[in-house]
Parts: sequence; C-alpha cells; structure tokens
Amino acid sequence: MKAYVIEPFGDVIEADLNLGTWGQLREIIGSQTLELVSVLYNGKPATMFVNENGIAEGDVPNVRATAIYWTATIRNVTGMKFEPLSMSMIYGVAILFEIAKNDIP
Repeated sequence: MKAYVIEPFGDVIEADLNLGTWGQLREIIGSQTLELVSVLYNGKPATMFVNENGIAEGDVPNVRATAIYWTATIRNVTGMKFEPLSMSMIYGVAILFEIAKNDIP
C-alpha cells in the first residue's frame, strides 16, 4: 500500500508498505512503541504511525508531520480549540497511510 515516510527534517519518501508488517514499521520509525493517530490528509481521513515516546527517546520535532496532525483541529473538525503552545507535537519519523484509522484491517 502506498505510504509516505515523513522524516523530521522535511524529506518525504513515497514507499510501498504493508500495514500488517509492524516490525517493518517499527524499524522505519526507530521505536518499538508505535501510536496510530487519525489525521486529515488532502481533506480526507488518513492514519499516521508515530513514535509514541519520541520526545522521551530524544527524537527531534517533525514539523511537517505535526502540521498534518494539527490540521483537523485547525479546521475545527475535532471540536477542540486550536492551542499550538500546549498541543502535542510529533517527534521523529512518521509514516502516513491514506486510509482512515477505522478502515485498517
């Protein structure tokens, strides 16, 4: 399945990855603790795999992945107030799949 590997310093690499290969996803992200987050990408529901402990493991902020992560809140889809000074950020490598989290087999 087509995925985008979003590097912390802005590079985006298109890859053909299998959602069922957790080992491969962990290797790319560089952590055993993955978190799936629901995001909007091109106006549609999508899913990002991120390092749940990225900040604790010393990963650097991933500005591009964070912008994607915040998009739903900025567009008032989540019902939450957009407060960028207190909202969570993504740290380290993220992997984006253009499939809604609820549709992952």
